[in-house]
Amino acid sequence: MSELIWYDYSPKYRWYNDKLFIIMKSGNEIPHNEIDPSIHFRVSSEILAHPSGAILERDLPDDLLVQVRPISVKIALYKQGKFEHKETIYPPSSGNWYARVEVGNQRAILISQRIQNSRKLWLTIIDYPSGKILESHTIFPYEAEALTPLSDLEMLLESDDEKRNNILSELLEQPPPTWPELYELCRGMEFPDLIITDTMGSTLEQLLPRWWSALVREEASAFLAILLRKRIDTDSDPIGFLGKFLPTPTLRSLLALHLKHLILETTPINWLQLFARVPDAYLSEMTASPFSIYGRPFLGAIYDIGGLDVLIKYILKLTRTNEIPRGLPITREQAMSSPQLKMERLYLNHWGLNIHGRVNTESIGLSRYYYIGKAHQWPHRHLAYVTVFNNPSSSQHRETLLHELVLPARAADIILQKRPNLMQLDWYVRHVNPKNAYNLSSAKSISIPRIVETLQKHVSPRYFRKRFKPLKSSQCSSLTDNDIRVMDALSSTLWLSDLEHPTIVGIPIDDFIGSLQNLKDQNVIATFYWGIHIPDLQGIIIIANAPEQTLLSVANGIFLNSGASSLLKIKDSNIGIIQGIFHKSLISQLCASLNEMAYELNIDLTASTVVTYHSYRSNLFSRLWKNGGWDDNVSNFLSQARMNW
Repeated sequence: MSELIWYDYSPKYRWYNDKLFIIMKSGNEIPHNEIDPSIHFRVSSEILAHPSGAILERDLPDDLLVQVRPISVKIALYKQGKFEHKETIYPPSSGNWYARVEVGNQRAILISQRIQNSRKLWLTIIDYPSGKILESHTIFPYEAEALTPLSDLEMLLESDDEKRNNILSELLEQPPPTWPELYELCRGMEFPDLIITDTMGSTLEQLLPRWWSALVREEASAFLAILLRKRIDTDSDPIGFLGKFLPTPTLRSLLALHLKHLILETTPINWLQLFARVPDAYLSEMTASPFSIYGRPFLGAIYDIGGLDVLIKYILKLTRTNEIPRGLPITREQAMSSPQLKMERLYLNHWGLNIHGRVNTESIGLSRYYYIGKAHQWPHRHLAYVTVFNNPSSSQHRETLLHELVLPARAADIILQKRPNLMQLDWYVRHVNPKNAYNLSSAKSISIPRIVETLQKHVSPRYFRKRFKPLKSSQCSSLTDNDIRVMDALSSTLWLSDLEHPTIVGIPIDDFIGSLQNLKDQNVIATFYWGIHIPDLQGIIIIANAPEQTLLSVANGIFLNSGASSLLKIKDSNIGIIQGIFHKSLISQLCASLNEMAYELNIDLTASTVVTYHSYRSNLFSRLWKNGGWDDNVSNFLSQARMNW
């Protein structure tokens, strides 16, 4: 017999071992996905987070029956307490909950549940890991839909959390350092109020700048603990050593730089002096979660690790061969034979040498569509990414959004009836030029006039296609569940070091490589190699309605001068969308010069700067793959207009 639950607000929840458990009235704890769907709980009031920081309870007009078993469970960053941020999304969220997620700095668990006899849903936001309810109220369906397509960052937040806690606990909860150890660590610096507490973590935390966020302070303290106990093995594979710290990105970046000096036997860094003079420009990064800076430095001095020339060399080599590697180009065995090769292997992993894939959606029964505007801002299951851009030449400085939607045919037909201005992709080209991205002196010296001159030139389609090779159309015979996982893995970012593991995304590595090779052979996916993006780069987006030869000329100029770029050619039109990344010092002038020349030549072209970019590709294909076919339910996308509410 089903167990009935009647709580005033909601059942009690507990997050344990990467799973959400629901505490039943009997005291039993059951994984959320194993709850009997027939069990409901009654609510008579809602809980809202007030901008003042207070948590308010408000009676509902009528009691609601809410299904205990959640529709979705998601970990996200959330801002508790006093709050003044204005929401950027429209329509606005219920109770302004989405604004708190937009600027979140602490983890929370977001749960959506069905309400009996209602199209609305019930949202509960609880603190991680205490289980305290922060918000609990009704939301519209499209708000719940935003909990389904996880952004690449949110996918990362859900992974390895238990491992992160274990790593930090082992390092920070050990016995405190001795005074001689502290004296050695504090060389040349004074901390007059320093005391030895009962643990390593609480003692070392006193040595760090107080304005750093708690999450970063934790990992920096753990790094100091490793230095004190001399737990760095320079004789083993550096990637094997650093791989143990993947769930702790700040700690991992600090260890990589320290390991470099140990391998090369150079003068060690005085870390506390370095921490004390972190430039103000990096404080914004240090007030965020370390997960927002995963895999890259959180302070400027980390760039001292160098090795960008090594990264460029291997990106170009992998691009030429177009073979699927089984890991980093320098193997463990090669690294152990030479300090130089060991350093190169360290460089490649530190700068995130990765493989990325572009899926030819037409070959698998899907099409890519683009929407430019400010409607339909909520994430939904068919959304691949959103680029927010701003035309610096406009006096109004209004932000506009570019959405990429991946749709099966029936879903596209339904949406086009409501949004006929949706644009279908005809063909696509991507080009990478790591010398322009990672050689910053080269990136700064790019000739803007030479790019602007492309507006007055013509490039033939035959020349362009021969040089940049758009992905050829094909027809895939069938798809397996492994294929879906592979496409998802490569649609975001897959580090080459991950390919050295026996399994990846739950697939044995041999099966993963075999599936990827099969998809490549059928022209379903094209692969590219890249490293992590560095803060000195910024995006540009050019939207043009121009003759094809002019459009291709501009694209050619962007491709040859940017770090990474793409051209989206819209079907049955002269419209093209060109995107590229340049050194941030060039962006404003480049946009202004292109817009000015386009105006003089009477060419319909607008160049804008990219403000933000949100990717939802990490689980795109798996969330659309239902029972061997593609999900064509777009009701929540269309309901964002709030018609019929």
